[in-house]
Amino acid sequence: MRLRDTCRVNLIAFMSLVTSKELFNDFGFPVVVDSVADRRKIQTNLHRHEYYEMLFVRSGMMVNRFLRGDIVMETGDLIILKPYVQHKLSVPKQLRPLLAYCCSFLPAVVDSGIHSLAEASVSHPGNQHFFKPFFQLAAEDVSVVQLKIVPHHHQEFCERMERLKGLSRNSLGSESAHLRCEFLSLLAFLADVYEEDGKQHQEARVNTQNLGARHRSKLQETLNYIHDHAAEPLTLENVAMICGTSVTYFCHLFKRETGMTFVKYLSDLRLQNACELLLRTGQTVTEICYGVGFNDYSHFSRRFKKYTGLSAAHYRRQEAASA
Repeated sequence: MRLRDTCRVNLIAFMSLVTSKELFNDFGFPVVVDSVADRRKIQTNLHRHEYYEMLFVRSGMMVNRFLRGDIVMETGDLIILKPYVQHKLSVPKQLRPLLAYCCSFLPAVVDSGIHSLAEASVSHPGNQHFFKPFFQLAAEDVSVVQLKIVPHHHQEFCERMERLKGLSRNSLGSESAHLRCEFLSLLAFLADVYEEDGKQHQEARVNTQNLGARHRSKLQETLNYIHDHAAEPLTLENVAMICGTSVTYFCHLFKRETGMTFVKYLSDLRLQNACELLLRTGQTVTEICYGVGFNDYSHFSRRFKKYTGLSAAHYRRQEAASA
């Protein structure tokens, strides 16, 4: 494996939080539909994302793996994940190739004033209808809703997903309006199907973190705060206070959620941001070092080389040469 490929692997391995900006930045409306095989943000490790995600199996089988359990998905299965649930996809070896869709979106695609299920629940009744299959996710102990698209709805659902996939690949200008219309039509169709068939199926209550419900949402808010303020001085005591726990209990929760200590998580996040700035800006290495939150250049240099296998200057030159 080339050094450049190794650097990319290191970056991808750390990207435990996929932000909405990363996925929707180039689109007129915050919705992207793709086949699982061609999805734009491929995550082979446990990861979280800031947006809602629907996964639907057209044929074949795949497994959604969580920290505390798996969901095996076969033809006709649909799952809806709420934001910040750690998971990864696994595709077992099978005779029949997997055909599956991944639909990522934010509630604002329905109405720009809706940013959460709580806001959707008190919105206009017409808006509420779009979110009927999703409201179960408002419960603290429900991370995933699992539904079955019954055979007489299967073909139509596949056709709708296929149209959305085509529009997602060229959603600039007028196409973005068609994308939004098609997506709203899909949500309305899913709500109708849910009313018709949903009572026959139990939702999958997967407590993926196995944490106390009282602290799970606060920990997610704290992780968001860390990402938003990574360049600022952050101490373990301060973030534990934001989470509303003792330092000892916060360390326990944080390690179970992320798989690493707070200090390593913050350091790797700053290094990830440094890599992005080296590739996208003309700032000097020194400016980037202090800009991402390090206060010692020698420490930054050692950490960067350990993280990527290259010095910061070499990393920038090699990436520029291969672009």
